[in-house]
Amino acid sequence: MIVKTIKGSFYNPRRDYASSCDYEEEDEMISGKQRHTLTNLIYEKIGDKDERERWLNQLEDMTSVDAEDAIFDFLSARWR
Repeated sequence: MIVKTIKGSFYNPRRDYASSCDYEEEDEMISGKQRHTLTNLIYEKIGDKDERERWLNQLEDMTSVDAEDAIFDFLSARWR
């Protein structure tokens, strides 16, 4: 697997992404580490109980790519 890193700044943190040659990983389900990180971010960033539950229920069906995007969105302050 080839991993590239986008150089970050204060407003845009670093982000790793796999090369387009790595198709198999896109269908992998969320990893335990991603699930743990997302769960912590959901409790930290989402105050509304219904919205929080909706996010927590989605974790089971997320792929690793979806989880990576969600983590990046939470960490890059795109969430309100």
